[in-house]
Amino acid sequence: MQVHRIQSNQRTFGYNRIANQRLLDTIPKLKLNQEIKDYITSNCIGNMIAEESLRYAEYRGWKNVRDIWEELLVNSKVAFTTAVDRILPQLNYRKDEIKAYMEEAESLKLSEKNPDHWIYAIAQNLKESDIRDNAENAKIVMETIVNEMLPGAKFEIDSVDDVLKAQYVGHYIAEQQKMADTNANQSLQESIEKGQSLTRFYEPKTEFQKRGLDALAGMEGLKQELTMDIIEPLKDLQKAEQDEKDFGIDLVPKAVLFYGPPGCGKTTFIKGIAAQAGLRLALITRDSVGSIYVDGSAKNLGAIFDYLESIATKENPVIAFIDDIDTVAPSRKENNLNGNHKNEIGVWLDRIDNAYLNNIIVFAATNDYYNLDPALISRLVMKKEIKLPDSELRRAIFEMKLKETEHGQNLSKNKKAIDEIVKLTENFSTRSIEQYIKEVRKMAYRDNKRDMTLEDFETVIKNNQNDKIDPEKYKVTPEKDSNRKPVGFNTNA
Repeated sequence: MQVHRIQSNQRTFGYNRIANQRLLDTIPKLKLNQEIKDYITSNCIGNMIAEESLRYAEYRGWKNVRDIWEELLVNSKVAFTTAVDRILPQLNYRKDEIKAYMEEAESLKLSEKNPDHWIYAIAQNLKESDIRDNAENAKIVMETIVNEMLPGAKFEIDSVDDVLKAQYVGHYIAEQQKMADTNANQSLQESIEKGQSLTRFYEPKTEFQKRGLDALAGMEGLKQELTMDIIEPLKDLQKAEQDEKDFGIDLVPKAVLFYGPPGCGKTTFIKGIAAQAGLRLALITRDSVGSIYVDGSAKNLGAIFDYLESIATKENPVIAFIDDIDTVAPSRKENNLNGNHKNEIGVWLDRIDNAYLNNIIVFAATNDYYNLDPALISRLVMKKEIKLPDSELRRAIFEMKLKETEHGQNLSKNKKAIDEIVKLTENFSTRSIEQYIKEVRKMAYRDNKRDMTLEDFETVIKNNQNDKIDPEKYKVTPEKDSNRKPVGFNTNA
């Protein structure tokens, strides 16, 4: 049988090839079983055939046939658009259908010629009909059609519920999806509350708030580099993102790794950066994510990031700082790692990958670069090495700290003594140096509250030679591990 397209309205559901194809393209992507996908597809095509048949019957003047198809189509349209709207609300199918039929009615001037026309009936039913009322009508129509086609069959549908089950599966699916969404939202809220209890925020020191990195002694070159590469972009992320697009370069510090020997100021620098950039700094440590339960650490990490995502905004992002990241996310190549720990690395990678999309900037610090998972290293794109303090920095530390107390003033003015102390503390960390100054202060205090001397420092440094650090141990070079090439930093820096 050849079907003629009479008065085809290219914008209606059955004839709107664009909308129709959009739906048919969407169906395979739905996370539904094949039976449901087939239901949607067959109903979509069925509506097309029904409308073709109705228009053809109307064209030929077959009143009885036209009336049957009209009643079937009116009910079918309501049922199907209801199902589609509940499964795929973003497509607005019912709204588009109403608009299309009303536009066709106006173009044909049906309000004057035939206000009871089926085109109006469909539009009106789409506006007002309830799915259960529609099922009642569909039940009657189905019984009528079958019994007219098969006289004596006495076909009867037991109940409207059977119609609903057969024709309106989309309603059931939508309810199931709604329930799943509710459960997911509840689980997310529980995760956020847990993450809030695990998260600790750094309260910046007054000096950092006032002066930023300038509150730290020495390292002028490094401070200038960190200001240019990290602080300035963080202060105006919108501008940095636009400059990235305009110049085709990476400017936004989305994920940053600070590495180098222990006690050299990695954590201090990150705290200073956050304070100077005016951003909140959430501290993530082994204690906050650790758990004795299987997958417990992964869940804790997920909860922390869920919480940070809930409070971070485009205008007010959050820095997530993972201190000693090598202790919570070691390389999966380590033989002593079990499957649970390896799964946790996967969670780290996923969270870091999506952090900036959720207005989170990741900072991490490690003393053991080569114990990090290679995939994790690649995610932490920007890398900054914090080395042992050189002679210039050690001198700046001693001069600044000695001037802080009355009993260190004289020693701070003794250039020869300072030179000797600087020489004695070569290859000692910043933390160790600051600790030695405290020990010398205590020695002078206990000895009749006298002034600090060079001899005091010589004694303390001599007694702490085990604190001396071999810089080669923490040097990152391609030759150090032939199986893993360092990523994204200058080894000559």
